[in-house]
Amino acid sequence: MGRPTSKRTLKIIDAVKSIVRPDRPTTIRFVLYKLISLGILESSKDYNQLQKLITQGRISGEIDDDCFVDLKRSTILSNTWDDLLDYGQTVIDLYRINPWKDQDVRVEVWVEKDTVALVLQNATLRWNVPLRASTGFFSRPLIIEAAKQIVECRKETYIYYVGDFDPSGMDVERAAHEGNDKTGTQKREGLNNLLDKYSDSRTGIPLVNWERLAVRPGEFDKLPDYAKVPIKKRDPRSPEFVKEYGEFGAEVEALSEEELCGRIESAIESHIDQVRWKKSEQREKADKKELSKLF
Repeated sequence: MGRPTSKRTLKIIDAVKSIVRPDRPTTIRFVLYKLISLGILESSKDYNQLQKLITQGRISGEIDDDCFVDLKRSTILSNTWDDLLDYGQTVIDLYRINPWKDQDVRVEVWVEKDTVALVLQNATLRWNVPLRASTGFFSRPLIIEAAKQIVECRKETYIYYVGDFDPSGMDVERAAHEGNDKTGTQKREGLNNLLDKYSDSRTGIPLVNWERLAVRPGEFDKLPDYAKVPIKKRDPRSPEFVKEYGEFGAEVEALSEEELCGRIESAIESHIDQVRWKKSEQREKADKKELSKLF
């Protein structure tokens, strides 16, 4: 299969190649929103065309297959090892002390899109911070899990949120944090409601600090015009958003991966007592040395 020849197609393929990397695999949907934010594609309606072009590029070898992952399908297989030594090495490699145990606070990162979570996970894994990812509105089980862990930890918690700057993205954040009132017969409980529900009356409700790291309303005007996406008029949440912010929004993909990860890293590090952190790392190293004697 030869390389496509139309100028628009070549522009899309070249842009895709500049975005994806085999050492940091992503999804086609992430690439779609990135291209929309770059002004190369117009809307999510271009998804099918983009998928076909990327598939052609992967078949021809122009785009590396390792650049992509599928978050919706998985293989289920039990863990096995070659022998006891192989198992022992796995145990040693997996062992990690929880460095937050000796910190005064704890930190979490919540992200509206699982595709963007792939970009952020290296930063959160490095600092052993929970990364709670969704595809739109956060599910009740996920928020319940978060509430129970925050209550059990009994430490002040800082939650940093990453999501789109549009009516849907703002509503997803609000619902996750604050829940909503009854609409007809339906009510959505947010983290604040569930913290109240699961907290111990003797110890009180843990203090939770919530901050949007991206996309922030105050930085929208600084984005290039091609990164600004028209608000969907048919969305019933649009009038309120347009009244406050205007007729354009932005996907979180409008910000570079370096910018997003940099913000996450800075936010996390601002809460870390480095002396205690290093002591935790030293204990982990000593524990691994002891583990190696068992295998």
